[in-house]
Amino acid sequence: MREAEWEPEEECATVKAAQAGDLRAFDRLAAHYRPMAVLTARRLLQRDQAEDVAQMALLSAYKALPKLRDPERFGPWFAAIVRHQAARMLSRDRSRQEEPLVDHVDRLILKGAPSIASKGEGPDPISNIERLKPEVREVALLYYLDGCPVASIAETLGLSETTVKWRLHVARKTLRDCVA
Repeated sequence: MREAEWEPEEECATVKAAQAGDLRAFDRLAAHYRPMAVLTARRLLQRDQAEDVAQMALLSAYKALPKLRDPERFGPWFAAIVRHQAARMLSRDRSRQEEPLVDHVDRLILKGAPSIASKGEGPDPISNIERLKPEVREVALLYYLDGCPVASIAETLGLSETTVKWRLHVARKTLRDCVA
């Protein structure tokens, strides 16, 4: 189901049905949230690992679904499960990552902020991604690298759209200041 067709009331009813044991309802939730789960995990992991994390997170969510108190908060609750699973995989297998964060940042800068990358002289902005606070880096990578819309990032991370936009502003300013 496309995101534009998913109404909040329909989502809440689907979560409640899944909590009551309706497997088709959970399948709908999984189909809707799986792409965001993969994108969220991709901020830390390779594509194949992110796919694995998304699958593990769906399984964990299914098992824990009866404990979810507020069906209207399924998105942020599920996103927290995804982030936890991704962090666990990263800590277990840090040395096996094929593509370091620096490569992600290189693509972030070239794709999302070409004026920063084209400055030419001065320090390499790619190495300065570590200057971003983790919450700012997370939003920037989801937006620029994975192409997530602001509204989806806000829903997934349990933030307001204004907060997401502010964090993107901070990321751009920090990266610009690194090369100025």
